[in-house]
Amino acid sequence: MDEPKTIRLVEDRWTVVRHAVEAIAIVAAGLWAIYVFVYQESIKPALEPPALQMTATFQPGAVSGGVRVAQLNVTLENTGHTETDVYGETIAVFGDRFELAAKRARGPDTIESGQVIDDRTVVTTPPELVYAYARLRDAAAGGLSGTHISLEPGERITLSWSIAVKEGRFDEMRAALEVAYGRFQPHRHHFSRIFLRRFPSGQVAIRFPRDKRIDDGDETDFTVQTTL
Repeated sequence: MDEPKTIRLVEDRWTVVRHAVEAIAIVAAGLWAIYVFVYQESIKPALEPPALQMTATFQPGAVSGGVRVAQLNVTLENTGHTETDVYGETIAVFGDRFELAAKRARGPDTIESGQVIDDRTVVTTPPELVYAYARLRDAAAGGLSGTHISLEPGERITLSWSIAVKEGRFDEMRAALEVAYGRFQPHRHHFSRIFLRRFPSGQVAIRFPRDKRIDDGDETDFTVQTTL
């Protein structure tokens, strides 16, 4: 009776090396894909600075019982890739009238200063403060604890104010808007050193310390006007 034959497959050295290299390449490709995904989705957005875009509309509104009710709408939109928090915001609304009888003084004829301004528009009265609003939120030192306007990337919010004045009191109104913002840090409170400053006009504005740090946040402002 014949003994069973034993068959043994022996791969040459280069085949073993090739298989090992292929295995390493597959593992490396997987690790690279995971790294790229994690970097693009988590690490990179976390390193990017916050971005907040502010737009506004100021509508003259309607008259009711001799009162003009103008409508101010402010939209905040997170245009970045990281969650953004509003550290504070201010609004100042001024009104003025046109002085048809007043004449502007003629400017100098020289252009040595590098600019020419020939303003022949109607003179307006000095602006009068109608409405002032200012608020520091949770992230700001001295801000109101627990108050946030936090926006995810792509998210927006619209805030509205009704500005009521006696009809005929003003010919136009102008609103100066200001927002301080930064990265949303839910576990930190009152770390931004921004503060409020009031001017003789009555307007309140956000100010940053001279040695401004990243934690203090950034600022965006906007001015919008309406004719009544």
